[in-house]
Amino acid sequence: VISNIDEPPTLLRNDSPRRGAWLLVDAPGAVRVEVRAGEQRWVKHAWSGGTFLSSSDPRLHFGLGPVTKVDELVAVWPDGERTTLADVAVDRVVELRR
Repeated sequence: VISNIDEPPTLLRNDSPRRGAWLLVDAPGAVRVEVRAGEQRWVKHAWSGGTFLSSSDPRLHFGLGPVTKVDELVAVWPDGERTTLADVAVDRVVELRR
């Protein structure tokens, strides 16, 4: 949803065909999340913010393409401690709490 000045809001919807696996990681407080599947590796750094009166989803979204299973998911916390999950199924939300 886009809020427009002096105009009604605009609603956008993605109707494109599905093209691959995904993983959404909800790990409040983590500074980084790493995902590994075979030889492929993805890293996302947590951040917050946005513009005036807005924010972004704090969860980390990974587009995985043709991957069918994540071999390892690692959340790194501010003090350097790590939480590791193995053999994670794709196309789901994973919640990690310290």
